Amino acid sequence: SFNTMAFPTDNVDVRWALEVLVNREKHEQIYPMAESTTATMWPWPSWGSLDQFEIPAIEAKYGPDLRYDPAEAERRLDALGATKGSDGWRTGSGGEEIVLTILARPAPDLGFSHAQDFSDECRKIGIQTNLRIVDAAVFGDLAEVGDYHVAFDVLEIHTSFPTDPWRFLDSYHSKHVRPIGERQTEGDRSKSRLMDPRLDAIADEMAVTNPLDPDYLDLVEQGLDIWFENLPSVPAVDKTFVQTFSDRYWTNWPDENNMYEVPYQWWPEFIFITFELEPSR
Repeated sequence: SFNTMAFPTDNVDVRWALEVLVNREKHEQIYPMAESTTATMWPWPSWGSLDQFEIPAIEAKYGPDLRYDPAEAERRLDALGATKGSDGWRTGSGGEEIVLTILARPAPDLGFSHAQDFSDECRKIGIQTNLRIVDAAVFGDLAEVGDYHVAFDVLEIHTSFPTDPWRFLDSYHSKHVRPIGERQTEGDRSKSRLMDPRLDAIADEMAVTNPLDPDYLDLVEQGLDIWFENLPSVPAVDKTFVQTFSDRYWTNWPDENNMYEVPYQWWPEFIFITFELEPSR
C-alpha cells in the first residue's frame, strides 16, 4: 500500500510509476509461508464465490498496466520531472530529495522478501530507500500515524469473510482518514489515507443496497474503477496456506474431503471447528 498523503506517493502518477516495479512473477516464487502463490491483479482471494466481482471491463482497462516493467517506471518518473542527478539519485521536479520509507515485518512474515525486492528495484532506477523491518506492533504504530511511503502487508480481508466487496471499498472511505501524525485506527490495513468523494459516494450507496440487487455489480464496477484509478494499494500475489492438525487428542478436523469450515486457526471462524471436534479416545 502507498501512503497517499506523503510526498512523493501523494502523487497518483508516482504511484503508477512505482507499481511497475512490483515483480509479481518473482514474488510468487519467493513467498516463504505459503504452500502455493500466484500473481494476481485482484485485491481479494481467488475464491469461486468472488469470481463474479472480477469484472472483465476492469481487467481490460487496468490489467495491462499491472505488470513488471522497470524501463517503463523510469520513463514515467522522467516524464514527471523526477530525474536523476549527477549522483545517480532521483529528485522531485522541484529538486526535493526522494527517499522512500518501505515498511515490512521480519521473515517469515508477510511481505518481508517482497519489500526487500521492491527496495532493490527502486534503487536500481535511482530511487533511494529506507527499508524498515519492524515487529508487528511497531508496524501497526507506524502505519497508523502515516510514517511510511510503501507498506507490505495483507492487502485485504474485508471481502473474504462476507464474500461482498462493500467493506473493502468502504475501508478506503475518507471518513476513516486522519492527518499524518495523528493516529488512524480505522480503514484499510496499511492506512493509505486515500480521499476521493466519488469512492465515498459509491461505498455509501453499496451500504444500503442489497448485494443480490441487479444494480449491485454496477456499483462494484464503478468502485473498482475509482480504486484502481487512484491505486492506493497494489495487489501482487494470492497465496494458499496449508493447515495441519494432529489427531492424537481430537478428530474430525476439516480436510480436503470434508472442508466444512475454513481451517486456518487464525481466522475467527475457527471457533466453529471446535464445536465439531470429537475425542480421539
